[in-house]
Amino acid sequence: MRIRLSGKLYALAGIMTALVMVGAITGYFGIMQAVNSFSALVNQEEEQVRSALKSQVQYGLAVRAFKNYLIRKDAKYIQEFDQAMAAMTVELDAYVRLADNAEERDAVNQARQTLVDYEQSFREMSKLRETSGEIQAIDKTFGRPAAPVYAAILVLDGIAKKQYDAGYQQVEGLSHQLGVFLIVGGVLGIALIIVISYLIIRRILLAIRSVTAVASQVAERNLTVQADVCPPPSPTSGCGWMSKPARPHRCPPPRHRCRRRC
Repeated sequence: MRIRLSGKLYALAGIMTALVMVGAITGYFGIMQAVNSFSALVNQEEEQVRSALKSQVQYGLAVRAFKNYLIRKDAKYIQEFDQAMAAMTVELDAYVRLADNAEERDAVNQARQTLVDYEQSFREMSKLRETSGEIQAIDKTFGRPAAPVYAAILVLDGIAKKQYDAGYQQVEGLSHQLGVFLIVGGVLGIALIIVISYLIIRRILLAIRSVTAVASQVAERNLTVQADVCPPPSPTSGCGWMSKPARPHRCPPPRHRCRRRC
């Protein structure tokens, strides 16, 4: 079955539209994947960074309550210390829920152990402070466990930031690959359209040139020629009717007067 000229043009338009749609759909899903990856990264890693920062704040409040009780020996600072320690425990629990590797979980366990040691040191300090007024000596003996707590919290913060940077680089690499894919796909799509257009136009021009050559011979009274463009002639082809052999004109039957020269 032969395809008309209009059908070829419609096919070319359909191919171009299909290529554009494929590129658009691919780009859309690629962008959505990059956005979802970045959103998951932000929701997880930033939450861990936030938990580590909140733990640092609570650590500061715990140290302040420790010092205030050591100096003033007021029971309200014991309550403040307990609240700060409980808040740090909550933040560590939130941090470990988002942990996705052994390094993070080990760091959280280490931080919890430092909290236990610091709380035990505070209890012993408060008991000794009730019976002794040697503030400097007590602080020198029981204030040291505060440093490991802060160091453990800093480790958690560093791990969370490292994970965030690694995830960000991964998302950035995915975006770069997507951009390269879209550019290469666009160039290949345009090249394919150009090649298909060239082949179709070339075939159309060859048919037109063949028919034009036959028309020139017909004008020279050569009525036996036939255009070799789309044999066999068919009414469904765009040029089949043009490629049919030319038929000489015949006069009407003898009983009628011929008004045209045969």
